[in-house]
Amino acid sequence: MIFNCDDVEASPITLNMSVWDSKLNTDFCSIELTLVDNQGACGGSRVAGNLATKANEAINNVNVKLEASLPEFPRYQVANGSYNFLALPNGEFTVSASKADDYSNGVSTFDLVLIQRHILGLAKLDSPRNVGSRCKQRRKGNSKRPGRVEKLILGLTSKLSNNDSWIFVPKSHVYADATNPLAPRNLTVNVLDQDVTGKDFTGIKVGDVNNDAVAATGVAADNRTSKVLKFVAEDKTVNAGEIVTIDVTAYNFNQIFGYQFTAKMNGMELMEVKSGAITVDESNYGVPTAGTMTMSWSSEKAVNATEGEVLFTVVMKATEIGRLSNMMSVGSDVTRSESYAGSEMETNRLDLNFRSGEAETAGYAMYQNEPNPFKTNTVVNFNMPAAGEATFTVMDVTGKLVHTRTVNAVKGMNSVEFSRTDVPVSGVVYYTIESGDFTATKAMIVIE
Repeated sequence: MIFNCDDVEASPITLNMSVWDSKLNTDFCSIELTLVDNQGACGGSRVAGNLATKANEAINNVNVKLEASLPEFPRYQVANGSYNFLALPNGEFTVSASKADDYSNGVSTFDLVLIQRHILGLAKLDSPRNVGSRCKQRRKGNSKRPGRVEKLILGLTSKLSNNDSWIFVPKSHVYADATNPLAPRNLTVNVLDQDVTGKDFTGIKVGDVNNDAVAATGVAADNRTSKVLKFVAEDKTVNAGEIVTIDVTAYNFNQIFGYQFTAKMNGMELMEVKSGAITVDESNYGVPTAGTMTMSWSSEKAVNATEGEVLFTVVMKATEIGRLSNMMSVGSDVTRSESYAGSEMETNRLDLNFRSGEAETAGYAMYQNEPNPFKTNTVVNFNMPAAGEATFTVMDVTGKLVHTRTVNAVKGMNSVEFSRTDVPVSGVVYYTIESGDFTATKAMIVIE
């Protein structure tokens, strides 16, 4: 292929590269080709720079705009980590960048905790970038209705405001005051027969205080520990049309700054959530879609609750008969399931366990596996009144033994993990615990 100066100006361009074998089977891949006039054959100069986070992580899918009081301007590029405007005449140019995609990227209840603590002077945010782009998004006053950040976390809206989801500030900008977030959003560049490079921008994700947004295409790393904040509720059978109150109690609610989760409701409709040991109002929960409840709660100070204390009460209307443990489960479908605990505000998992008289005897207890259904791994938590052996067996629906295991359990809460290697079947299987005179059985679902 032959390229000319028009191709240089249009760079980067996408090409399909094909390959054939002797049987004329063919396939191709698409490549992005950037042409650089490094010999100056096309005339003019270039303006280039990088687009990255404060941690120097390249930001993808950024719209870069180059403006000038000249014909054929402004010019635009969609940049992945860097931009490069070529064949520019002499003159004064203005560069700016914008990005408006996934507003929920990096925004969680943890950010609300940090914003609250900053506003109250308990722990200042470490950068004026954080102050400017995030705190203004927090709801004002004592309204019981969710603010823009809360709505985003609860899945009730897909945007924070009419602004972009990212803000781009010239990397060269120096903040005169650590509490003053005002900063320019563009760069002025003078081109005089020479290339101008290093005109970099720092990207700031709106709403993301702890800087865990994904800058490039991909999936955010899960930084949660193996610790689990456990909520407990009594299991029971409900009938269609029945108004059901579910008291969600504490198990290990110690030094908690906040939590969030998605609850799937099968055969139940949410009516309201009432306060218990923690204050809950309409700003803390929502119903983004039928059969789904999201919840987000935060506090500027760590909160403790004794085991068995009612944290909050969920009021439901049952639309069919069933067991609560089969009709309600906690996960991360809309709002990621997690909690924040301790002086370091460690991000931990969150789980809701249903307990019933059949599965608890004299301090013994076995809880529903999590996640359920599962593809690769699942964990079963169980409680022992004293240290001792506990034997687990897994059987399919025909009663065939699939897996057996004996573990040396400690007094208190224990956990045992099952993988697809342990349970090489799909569909419903039953797992049973036996320890002393205690036995209990529950069902788990294995999916492909």
